[in-house]
Amino acid sequence: MRRHFSEAELVEIGCMVGLTLGQQSWLRLLNIDHHQVLAGTSASMAPGFEDARTLAETKAAAEYWAKSGQANSKQVA
Repeated sequence: MRRHFSEAELVEIGCMVGLTLGQQSWLRLLNIDHHQVLAGTSASMAPGFEDARTLAETKAAAEYWAKSGQANSKQVA
């Protein structure tokens, strides 16, 4: 990575990754779902997670990543 980024850029990338992963871990620990924080806004929301209705529709879809990941892990095992 040092070929492509300066030391300052590597520190910034590391901070961003750590902050993002830490936030997600904290939200999972508290059992907080996307639509429960800043409801009604698009702040920090991925497409399909804007409110409770779209969250439920996204998670129920056959192509939802968590479902496809479970299917793939069963096939590999």
